[in-house]
Amino acid sequence: MARRANTAESRHMGRVKQIPCLVCGSWFVDVHHVVGYADRAGRAPKRHDRVVPLCKMHHDVQFGPHTAVHALGHQRFAEIYNIDLMAEAERLWSESEAA
Repeated sequence: MARRANTAESRHMGRVKQIPCLVCGSWFVDVHHVVGYADRAGRAPKRHDRVVPLCKMHHDVQFGPHTAVHALGHQRFAEIYNIDLMAEAERLWSESEAA
């Protein structure tokens, strides 16, 4: 991703970093850029407004090889955890815009 986050996107990512992991509720989270869909194959462009909070185990292959979104992919992640990360990212962005 070549473009840096603008002011609104940076503020939004800071807000998302203060939300617990969507899966387990851990308060130590990474900001995950959502680039996949829960309901179909394919990738979306990486954008700073489509982010969700995930702990290391649910984000990084290194820490969660069988539980992490980067290991499972967005469709499998949605099947296992019943969480549509794209929908969550869009919901969080709309909340940030309203604030």
